[in-house]
Amino acid sequence: MSSLQPLQKKLGLRRAKHLLRRATFRYSKLDIDQFSDLTADQAVDLLFLHYSDPIPEPQDPQDAVSPYWINTIPYSALTGEARKKNYVKAAWIHNATSNASIKHKMMLFLYNQFTISTATGKSPDHYDYLLLLDHYHQGNIRELALKITFSNIMLRYLNNNTNTDNKPNENYAREFFELFTIGKGPQVAPGNYTHFTENDIVEAAKVFTGIRSDSSRSTIDPVTGIPMGYLQLNRHETSDKTFSGAFLDKTIHGATVVEDIEREMTDLVNMVFSQRRTAEHICERLYRYFVKDTISSDAHNQVILPMADMLRQDQYNLEGCLKQLLKSHHFYDMDDLDAGDETIGGMIKSPLQLLCEITQFFDVSIPDHQQSPVDFYRTYYHSFVFNKYFTSAGMAFLEPSTVAGYPAFYQAPNYSKFWFDSSTIIARYKLMESFISGRNQIIGNTNQIKATFDVVEYVKNSPVFSDPQDPYILTQDLIDYLFPESVSSDRFSYFADDIFLNNTMAYNWSLAWSDYLSTQDDSVVRPRLEQLVIYLVNSPEFQTY
Repeated sequence: MSSLQPLQKKLGLRRAKHLLRRATFRYSKLDIDQFSDLTADQAVDLLFLHYSDPIPEPQDPQDAVSPYWINTIPYSALTGEARKKNYVKAAWIHNATSNASIKHKMMLFLYNQFTISTATGKSPDHYDYLLLLDHYHQGNIRELALKITFSNIMLRYLNNNTNTDNKPNENYAREFFELFTIGKGPQVAPGNYTHFTENDIVEAAKVFTGIRSDSSRSTIDPVTGIPMGYLQLNRHETSDKTFSGAFLDKTIHGATVVEDIEREMTDLVNMVFSQRRTAEHICERLYRYFVKDTISSDAHNQVILPMADMLRQDQYNLEGCLKQLLKSHHFYDMDDLDAGDETIGGMIKSPLQLLCEITQFFDVSIPDHQQSPVDFYRTYYHSFVFNKYFTSAGMAFLEPSTVAGYPAFYQAPNYSKFWFDSSTIIARYKLMESFISGRNQIIGNTNQIKATFDVVEYVKNSPVFSDPQDPYILTQDLIDYLFPESVSSDRFSYFADDIFLNNTMAYNWSLAWSDYLSTQDDSVVRPRLEQLVIYLVNSPEFQTY
């Protein structure tokens, strides 16, 4: 039976790998070994520590006038926005891999909950939006639902900055109910979706009238310190707003002054979050994001409903219920014996997860953002990661095709299988080859990417390997850390004998490695190691987590 009962023992290697992959974008031997020796309580508490980001503000090294442009260049004077948007995202990914913290995994969760697209608005808006997610990544999601309503990028993305008393726009109100909070239930009658009605959308849209985006970024939220939109009084619908039986026929009284209009919006948010279904919807999303794609009836009753109760008791602060989930027997797949319903290794990695794991575990040499900012921001991230890898891998980063976000996070029955199909497989399989060659191998030309992986130096110097001269120990060391689960003897033989040794005797590798150490001639060992690493990384075992 599914259970939120906490795991009391040390994690060990298998569970430490699982926790780090599901809850962070940081994946290195050092982190794995550290977490292996911790109890679930200790490990999860460590994930929730606060770390400073190494890049607090992105840089545009091609902007000679104001390389740190976010707070220095007026909105109307911004140039080179295509690259600047990518530079904001480059800094985010770099920060995400800097510490074994849950922060960026939670930021991406909140992004999928309150989706925008960086194709809309300008780069300072995106920076501010990410700051907002950072502020609330383990905080109060009910408060975030109110703050996101005033986000400049959200106002533009869902057109709520054009929502006025005489020209209503229901886009934001609809998504606020359907995606951001309570969720769309089964349609039980025309215009009635169980948890809300079409009339509720109409009334909520009236509450949300009169908010305007602020291109000057001079309106600052007093709680977060982040630029936000503002209220235009003469554009707000001042009448009372009455909601359906789904919300106990509640009436929110209209207002004519700023403080009372803000009270209207707070009343609306509180009305929606007072519904138990809102907590359940959020916990279902948390479960699919951190645990597994599908939710069994047992998991719904024994995991999600208790999480929802905890979330409500904590006034919608996320930390408590999330910690309980990540410490539980259920998260580590220790509460049932169904081998066909595995949690560990049960989902396909997103292109972002794959990129972060490869670069972190294999110590891929990436340009330094301070010493070589052009190589870091433009050549590696802008030209290769965003314009080649993410585009080809099916994850236009922070630019999903719809407000629902990436289908892999919500769309049944495929869920994470959306990441892996005939159109995305080349990018995934050519990623490691690109790092090995130092050139783009994914699409188009083979320009340098300014990021490299020297497999020979890695095997010689990395603490991953206990005995590089023994081909079987070397292969086992990699499998132990790379794969979520152990493999069968036949599968191990495939990697060690067929791929690595090319069906030659083991002593041939031992001699070749010894010769390399004495002569520094790697012409024999390099192609063998490169082939092994490529096959391991491209295997189904590594592509899942």
